[in-house]
Amino acid sequence: MRTVHHILQLKRHSYPTLQALIRSGQLKGNPKLRLQHDRASGLLYEAKPELLEALSDSTLLYGDVALHTELYRLPSSEYAALVRQSPRFQQHPGLEELSVALRSPTLSVTEAARLLESAVAQEPQPDAQPRLVQPDSLFSAVWDRERLVLQRSGDDWFLVLFFQVQATQPDLFTHRLEVSLDLGSKPLVYASTSEERAHRTQPCETDLIWQVRSRLSPQARRLLDRIVFSWHQAQLQRVSDFLCRHAFYVYAEDLRYKDMKPTFVQRSRRNGVLDFHECWMHTRLQLAGIGLEKVNPRHTSLRCSYCPGHPFGHRDGDIFFCPTCRRRMNAHRNATRNIMRLGMVKAKRWRRAA
Repeated sequence: MRTVHHILQLKRHSYPTLQALIRSGQLKGNPKLRLQHDRASGLLYEAKPELLEALSDSTLLYGDVALHTELYRLPSSEYAALVRQSPRFQQHPGLEELSVALRSPTLSVTEAARLLESAVAQEPQPDAQPRLVQPDSLFSAVWDRERLVLQRSGDDWFLVLFFQVQATQPDLFTHRLEVSLDLGSKPLVYASTSEERAHRTQPCETDLIWQVRSRLSPQARRLLDRIVFSWHQAQLQRVSDFLCRHAFYVYAEDLRYKDMKPTFVQRSRRNGVLDFHECWMHTRLQLAGIGLEKVNPRHTSLRCSYCPGHPFGHRDGDIFFCPTCRRRMNAHRNATRNIMRLGMVKAKRWRRAA
């Protein structure tokens, strides 16, 4: 088994508690500590050994101190391990049935709102079985409940949790394809292979979801967001499984938050795309022994991937048109072809340097 870590942002109402832990000496900064795949600058604090326990999707107990975050953003096997190793974990009853009901094509907005408000009106019950998560068929995890690191970057605090993870079916890894990924919202991920085959996530949200959300209480809205996240997570896990089973090298966009529109960041965080891109994909590819190269995404969806010199074309939604070669194609497919081209050049440059 290999040790992996996952970084989750803490809610702001946890910040006073953290300041108190620093003053009491329970948190001590360690300037020498480094975390792989960690872009955020700032100081890392090692907590004293305490037995951690998750109390709910939003609350983690460290000794007598409650820390608040979104634990369900962990990859499915790590989330399942965390829940199973937390005997006092509480959840609202009937979550899986509610998730199925909300996807019914005959459900009205009024009935959907009633179901969600009724669910949050019930007291959470002890339930240490993972709900709203698709079982991971390729990896298993054990949560290290005695290890905790907290990170401060500017005005924000992050929680770092550690897990022992291993591949359960490595014989399924064929390692034969190069795959490039284009991230978005519709679809969440569009993947193209070196064999010119395309794989994409399927739509999850419906018009009903957006209509009902504005009618809900804050508690019911959070529950709806949690359920919709689980739909997206299941789609993204299928992409992760496909990559682990078939890829030997993956090319993806190197996304920088400061370069992205705030609306895209918010939407991508809500639907799990940023979690997939910054966390889930990294750990899974590393565990499966698959190479990853990220490239500058600038103009990858606006240049023709077929023409020499790759001139600019015109994009209208999901359609890309090149006035030079007169090709009309799926804009996401065009982007993945450009990402693969750039990624292969960059990867060869690194290999030559090595």
